[in-house]
Amino acid sequence: MLRDITIENYRCFKDFTITGLAPVNLIVGSNEIGKTSFMEAVYLLVNHRKPESLLSLLSNRGEILPATPTRYHVRHLFRGHQLNFFQKICLKSQQERSRQLEIKLSPLSPPNPEEKVEHDAPVFELIWFSEDAKFKFPGSPDGSIGGKFWRYGKTAPVGLVVDADRDVAARWQAVGNRLRSVGYQNIPSSPPAEGWVDRQAELPQVEL
Repeated sequence: MLRDITIENYRCFKDFTITGLAPVNLIVGSNEIGKTSFMEAVYLLVNHRKPESLLSLLSNRGEILPATPTRYHVRHLFRGHQLNFFQKICLKSQQERSRQLEIKLSPLSPPNPEEKVEHDAPVFELIWFSEDAKFKFPGSPDGSIGGKFWRYGKTAPVGLVVDADRDVAARWQAVGNRLRSVGYQNIPSSPPAEGWVDRQAELPQVEL
């Protein structure tokens, strides 16, 4: 049972904490104040080991692509309703039993310009990170994710990894332009100083 919950950057919540939760709680408030969002945050945190719960939540909200009901809009999950690589959702509870869930976006390395790429090839990943596992949902240029996800190993990298012999700056600019064209914001103009490694080298954790 949750005795407390902290919600950061989820829908309308920037940084909200409530303690003293009981087996039965009464939640009241005016329309559009965040009652449903609060219940969703509780649902996601309680199901932090089940990433499929995110798809169920988005489906119940009707946040799906009309022409493709197996794809889901994710920008409304984030505060400000924008896909932002510098903002992550954090849900946690510390009393009685510690739980934590982070949800964030990570851009993918653009493909080799000489390679043929499908127009809807993934350009980002939505990362679901609980205390004991990481999962990734590939994201399309329209800002949606599909109904499939994969599990990372405990030491798997999160973020961008490119070949050392590639022109990193040019590839970063290419993916940045593509993401900006479909509504992404706050994409850095140059790659981070650390975290770019050859695929044969040890893979670090990359935070964006």
